[in-house]
Parts: sequence; structure tokens; C-alpha cells
Amino acid sequence: MGKVIVKGDKSGGSSNTKTQLSLLSFEENGVVIIYCPALDLSGYGKTEEEAMKSFQLALSEFIDFCTKNNTFHRELKRLGWQIQQKDGCLTFESPSWNHLIQTNEELEDLLEKKHFHKFDQEISFPALP
Repeated sequence: MGKVIVKGDKSGGSSNTKTQLSLLSFEENGVVIIYCPALDLSGYGKTEEEAMKSFQLALSEFIDFCTKNNTFHRELKRLGWQIQQKDGCLTFESPSWNHLIQTNEELEDLLEKKHFHKFDQEISFPALP
């Protein structure tokens, strides 16, 4: 996955920052699953399109919940993200693949034993204080 570094200008209030996150798509027991290791979120469906809609809903709910509870940055840090503020900009650095594999046994199993394909999806993060 490499590191995803996103910068967002916070001047004038909150803003959104966009980034690309790696997603994995695989099938298990006849169900398509879309999984984002960097956020430990997934969606599922009968088709990849349904799974993507389910993932987008899970991502939206995750961001909404964390934003409303003022826990977004804390949750990203818990997931291994580095967040820094420099010159009025927030920088989000995603965890490395090595870190994700070392801290997530299910991901390691998925990478070793399942047929999957990886793709990137653009998402928006709230640039909250």
C-alpha cells in the first residue's frame, strides 16, 4: 500500500481532504467482500458492485460516528495512522503494509490463502482539529 499522505488546509474551519486507499476484493462462501486494511472496514454483497456500496456505507457511518463523537483522529491513531499538523495543514500517514500484516492476523491469512484483487479508491477525510 505504501504510505498515504494527505494534506488539508484547516483555515476558515473544517475542510475535507481526499486520499486514495487500497481496497481488497475477494469472495468467501459465495459473498463478495471489499476490505480496507488501513481502516479495518469492509462491505459485502452478491456482486462487487453491491459490496462496494456496502463498503461506502460502512465508511460513511464510520466517519460520521467518529466525527460526531470527536474520535476520528484517535481512531485513526489506534489503527496505526500518524497524524501531524504543520504550517496549518494536517498530514495523515497510513500504516505500512508491514504494520498492517503484523497487527492483523485475518489480513495475513487473506493475503496468503485467498484469491483477491487490490484496487485504490478515492475517499474524503474530515480535516478536524
